[in-house]
Amino acid sequence: MIRKLLFVSALLICSSSAFARVPAPIFHGAWVTAWTEGFFTPEQVDETLAAAKQAHINNLFIQVRKNADAYYKSDLEHSGAGLEEGFDPLDYIIPKAHKLGIKIHAWVNVYRVWTAPNPPSDIEHIVNAHPEWLNVNFAGQNRSADGVYLDPGCSDARIYILEVIKDIVSRYKVDGIHLDYIRYPGKEWGYSENALTAWQKVSNRTDRPEPTDPDWSDWRRAQVTALVRSIFIAVRSVRPKALVTASTICWGNATPDFEDTMAYADALQNWRKWMSAGYLDAIAPMNYQNHAKAADRFCGWLDGFKRWKAKRPVYVGLYAQVNTPEDIVKQAKLSEESGLGGWVLFSFNKGELRDKMAEALAGK
Repeated sequence: MIRKLLFVSALLICSSSAFARVPAPIFHGAWVTAWTEGFFTPEQVDETLAAAKQAHINNLFIQVRKNADAYYKSDLEHSGAGLEEGFDPLDYIIPKAHKLGIKIHAWVNVYRVWTAPNPPSDIEHIVNAHPEWLNVNFAGQNRSADGVYLDPGCSDARIYILEVIKDIVSRYKVDGIHLDYIRYPGKEWGYSENALTAWQKVSNRTDRPEPTDPDWSDWRRAQVTALVRSIFIAVRSVRPKALVTASTICWGNATPDFEDTMAYADALQNWRKWMSAGYLDAIAPMNYQNHAKAADRFCGWLDGFKRWKAKRPVYVGLYAQVNTPEDIVKQAKLSEESGLGGWVLFSFNKGELRDKMAEALAGK
């Protein structure tokens, strides 16, 4: 009897040790945009989930806020274009995805709020309702090359964005909140009257600083960081297990010093601090390189992520639109072999490209 008990105890210990050693699955993700078909109807959601399962993708980033609109049930912003009337994509996709072992992250465009050439016709849209929140550049313009942004230096704009995200996590059992356009359009931006007034108050200065002024740049970076921190705290207070992640900038080359990167110096996005301070669980840097032409740059950024990730995961962004399926597989393998944590594919909307990518990743 004693011998039998000892055998059972040893078996349990071995089983427990083996269980403890099972590594977490590598993060295989994909962004699904609200620009084209992918989750506008139940049928599209079903097709997207089937394609994700084929490609061994275990995390989907669903773009629930594209241009200060809502691809979910919201009392704060109007429904996004393209949705089937009455359809709530988040409500539908979350339970279905979980049954397949796929996690769903609500992807939010934070500061960019409009992209069309003409202003929104909806008078309640944030661009029309709060023009004082809009970002302005040094020359006084409020439209960047890629659209209209809110100014991170405007505290009321930050409060509003925080309310939008709190609304999402309060309504839905999302596995994460994913932040995009959590930055300035460039270093020439941030000159709204609200931001300048706030800056002058804390700096005890009355001038209009140059875009390269180091104190002004530090202050603007701090405004973005303040919102990231507030979002992290808010999400965790409602959903303690939900991840908070962000798409981060990989413009240019990965320089030896993070403060020389364009992310830090031009986009005023201090994602290294967000990681080291614990304001994010992970980043998904958009390492959008054509592998046939810029494999060295792609790998250079992988090395940079290792230097700056502060022991947190990095899910490397891969750009399907400029790569062959074979090269995407190469980049996915390089990302996995780097030990960073995994990868995220842009994008995974309905179409021939997704079919080809899913087939290639299925055989990886």
